[in-house]
Amino acid sequence: MDNSGIETKTPYGALLEMERRCLEVGAELPNIEVLKALWTGIGFRIGDLKMISPLGQIQEVLSNPEMTLVPGAKDWVRGVTNNRGNLIPIIDLANYLEMGKVSNTRRNRVLVIRFGLLNSGLLVDEVKGQRHFEYEQEVPIEQQMLYGKLNEFVESAFSREGDIWMLFNMRRLVEAPAFLHAAQ
Repeated sequence: MDNSGIETKTPYGALLEMERRCLEVGAELPNIEVLKALWTGIGFRIGDLKMISPLGQIQEVLSNPEMTLVPGAKDWVRGVTNNRGNLIPIIDLANYLEMGKVSNTRRNRVLVIRFGLLNSGLLVDEVKGQRHFEYEQEVPIEQQMLYGKLNEFVESAFSREGDIWMLFNMRRLVEAPAFLHAAQ
């Protein structure tokens, strides 16, 4: 029998003693913080606009691959590149969206997207890497922020530290009839 009057030689007594000890030690533990669910995507920039696409919609990011011009293609098709044996058309995303053209800089990147049998590379001004947002940071998109064809592909936005990150849906892009008809 211990000093609490509980017989610890029985299984029930041993359990009670373990509970008592755990409660004594547990009182010293710090409060548990509630973890918030996060939404994760790949951030990129087109002109001055910050965009984000779901992580699962972008297969990889390429650094300025060599391209071969494609005669007879629309002006938003920059060319085609060979990526590990796969031919990938490179689309100037800003030009396709009627927002000007992506300028040629060292920061340019190509977002490789793959839906079914369709592979495409989207040339953007810059890739900002993985971005994490709390679901509470999602805000409705203001229509005045959307110009060109953006309203077809932007679902909503996230607001963080004064920046607006527009949620760009790549699946909608590849399902758009105009995107699938790249020949002039």
